[in-house]
Amino acid sequence: MSFLQIDKKAVSEAEGQAILEQTYSLQDPLGTPTLFLNPDDFSPHWLERAPKLLRVLYGNEVPYSGKIKGEIHERIDDFIDQGVFDDLDEAELENVVRKLHQGAEELSGIISAARLNPNEPKMTTRIHFRDVVKAHHFPEDEYAPPIRGVVVTPQSTVSAAQMGQYFAGNSVQTGTAMPGTNAQHQFNITWHEIGHGTGAGEPQTELMAALITRKAFEDTRMLSFNADGRAVKAVFQQANMRPDVMASTGFTPERNKYGWPMVEVNDFAARLGAQSIDGLDEDTVKSMRFQKFDHQGDHIKSASDALKWEDNNAFAARDIQTLGVIASGLAEKRSTPPEHAQIYARFALACERLIEGSPAYDDAGEHEAEQNYMTFDPDQFNLG
Repeated sequence: MSFLQIDKKAVSEAEGQAILEQTYSLQDPLGTPTLFLNPDDFSPHWLERAPKLLRVLYGNEVPYSGKIKGEIHERIDDFIDQGVFDDLDEAELENVVRKLHQGAEELSGIISAARLNPNEPKMTTRIHFRDVVKAHHFPEDEYAPPIRGVVVTPQSTVSAAQMGQYFAGNSVQTGTAMPGTNAQHQFNITWHEIGHGTGAGEPQTELMAALITRKAFEDTRMLSFNADGRAVKAVFQQANMRPDVMASTGFTPERNKYGWPMVEVNDFAARLGAQSIDGLDEDTVKSMRFQKFDHQGDHIKSASDALKWEDNNAFAARDIQTLGVIASGLAEKRSTPPEHAQIYARFALACERLIEGSPAYDDAGEHEAEQNYMTFDPDQFNLG
């Protein structure tokens, strides 16, 4: 089975957990054989039981855990024994098995870090070596789909409050209620990672996850919250360098890999009509991996640099309350380029709602700033 059977949209935490568990039971979500590894399911890292002083001495370095690595090897063997690769010839199967086991040490480090830092969401996907060039670089009829995926899933502690701090840092108070149940956030994160397993790039898989979340859950406000978080990250992290095999240096600025499309696809999915959402099937969702986005990277850089110039201290501290007010003013200035004004207005809305929390999302989707898209044409998706 490669897609969810959704008879009723989830409302409660219990209903969300049920559909999350259904996700984890899929052998080949969206057609890619996928091994799910939840850090909660592994033995404690030995440092978890060590004196606090010893943990302080290690700092951010995660010591090796042979026990966790051994458990990963066992999970890989069980995964292969399920027969998910029976359609491969002997040489292909041998290669996949070897690559999966070779990745166990890296995966043990990721899982160890997640267990040792439960308040910091750590989720990732590892796909077959041939799949690092994303699907949107190919014509659909020439693309060879991924052979397999490994997803390190979010821990059960991942919550809306955690995600608020993940996006905006300490500007979002830990006690501030945010939209979405724990299960809804974990579901959305997991399907983002599953999307990578189809060969989808960042905005492509963000859209896929948003659409599936809409299909599975009644409350859409969480996607507006996601859009807000992505807006803040896009501004603050635009200059971060990310691996990119298509770049001559092997790296590209985050604004050209994540950036503003991550905001707009969540806004788009949150406002999409119910009929379009309910009619989504696996093929439609998978087709999103071929969509192209204009990241508007130069505009993001200019807008971010201007906010930093206006108040460097606030920018360094990620003081979204101060910067939101500045952005709102810049959005209204007649001399501000239209593309920058659009970024400022959306950023200001994000800052305001992230500070106030859940009540600010009662009219989510109704703001003009959420309804303007410049990184894609909404008609291209043919979703209504």
